[in-house]
Amino acid sequence: MVSGIDSFGNSKGGIYVQEAKGGAFSGVYVFKPTVADGSVADLAVGDLVTIEGGVVDEYAYSSPTGTGSDTNGTLTEISPPKGGTILVKRTGKGTAPQPQKLDPTVLAADPAEAEKWEGVLVVLENVAVTSAPRTVGDDVTLQEMTVTGPFRVSSSLASLDGVKVDSCYSSITGIVDYFFNYKLLPRQAGDLVEGTTSSCKYETGDSCGNQADDDFDGFVDCDDHSCLKDSCANATIAGIQKGEIQGGTKVRLGGVVVTARAKEYLWVQEKTGGPFSGIVIYQPSGTDASLELGDTVAVSGTVDEFPDPPEAGVTQLTGARVVKTGHVDPLSPAGVDLAPLADPTTAEQYEGVLITVSNVKVLTAPDTYGEWTIGGDKPVRVDDMFLAGDTGYKKPEQGACFSSIAGVFHFSFKNYKIEPRSVGDLAPTTCQ
Repeated sequence: MVSGIDSFGNSKGGIYVQEAKGGAFSGVYVFKPTVADGSVADLAVGDLVTIEGGVVDEYAYSSPTGTGSDTNGTLTEISPPKGGTILVKRTGKGTAPQPQKLDPTVLAADPAEAEKWEGVLVVLENVAVTSAPRTVGDDVTLQEMTVTGPFRVSSSLASLDGVKVDSCYSSITGIVDYFFNYKLLPRQAGDLVEGTTSSCKYETGDSCGNQADDDFDGFVDCDDHSCLKDSCANATIAGIQKGEIQGGTKVRLGGVVVTARAKEYLWVQEKTGGPFSGIVIYQPSGTDASLELGDTVAVSGTVDEFPDPPEAGVTQLTGARVVKTGHVDPLSPAGVDLAPLADPTTAEQYEGVLITVSNVKVLTAPDTYGEWTIGGDKPVRVDDMFLAGDTGYKKPEQGACFSSIAGVFHFSFKNYKIEPRSVGDLAPTTCQ
């Protein structure tokens, strides 16, 4: 019988079928079949069907260039034969299959156990969200999060919008699938049933020092986001930026404020502001889209000087976990003269800091990389990391004037530059 239908997101048209008796090895994915009396969208969970013409396939992703093949495992599926189709015929209506109750910690720890349930409808009970949904690749509809286990949950069949880290669910029902990793695919919003925090395990208080992963999220004590909220901070941004903490050191920051967010970069700053108060966090897998300017966060990450030596690169945090702990009014940019920004020996103190410069003229118009300069004999660069995607941004012409330009001060490609976060950080004016 039909246990799930892929009608969400950019990739649609497949179905999951399962033997009525359920149990291990009872389900399988059917790749884009043809339905005899309609379309896949006409099918419903619980429909009894026969499948004709398909072939068993062990699917592993590979790119058109032949690279990127999945060497860790495959997804067993029924695929159309070469030059042919899979024909699905409805034969009746049955009772929707009952999900099999499974332990996410067992699935996460044992791929062989997870393999048994590939394609099967299961339910995980009393699980906490240990990492918020994040977009996977270029498909904005495809997100993944982790829950107690830690086990992955994907939006392949239904949206995960609105789900937040540390949320507790009394149950999450879905189909076990494999694509680079085993994961659970909820089929609809109703498959996620919210519970109370008392029914889920969290690592807080005394358990933050017991050297155990109490909530089974893959992180122990102060590396756990729950404990980050419990005074685990052991460093300051100033200590990192001044070189008092060496590269490669694991650090924790508490109560810092989000000042800017891009796809792979998150800027945070001490509330007090000033020189050496800001730093960028590099997250190649993508930053948390739910974070807003003014959010206070706790951070656990590793100090990294990219590239070496540090005097020729940017000080950043990598491998970081970022957890929202509150919200304050967004920080105001600090007023800075152009002269210290134009000199690398004095500019470094403002690296990662939200700043603003006043009464400036454009020396050179934007080049092919979107960078332009302001100032005098020693120009300061302005970049379009954020502005390039802002529909209201008009590239300034040489000689144009601004009463102020704000943004985070960033180092990339061997130069310091101001990164305005939106057109709202630019205040054009008439030249005097």
